[in-house]
Amino acid sequence: MTIDEQSTATTGTPTPTRLTGPQRHAFWGSFGGWAMDGFSWTIPGLVLAPALTALLPASNIPVTPDNIGWHGQVSAAVFLLGWGCAFIWGPSPTASAASPR
Repeated sequence: MTIDEQSTATTGTPTPTRLTGPQRHAFWGSFGGWAMDGFSWTIPGLVLAPALTALLPASNIPVTPDNIGWHGQVSAAVFLLGWGCAFIWGPSPTASAASPR
């Protein structure tokens, strides 16, 4: 007999199971981490146009929507390239050798 069968055996309708305290803490902790991760991906989009509007004239590049879009895409590609390369060059060989076996 499974949990679902036990809860429906007496009444015929499933009864909801309440989460325990540690389960609620784990849920809210993971939800908060997920929300902050999403927020951190939003920040570059919020500051992209104002930052490039200020930085492009210093490089003698005219501030146009096309130039802001192009240089924004290049900066995003460089960011993702660095993030992707961290998988290749990020792990330290000394850290794995020092770990207990």
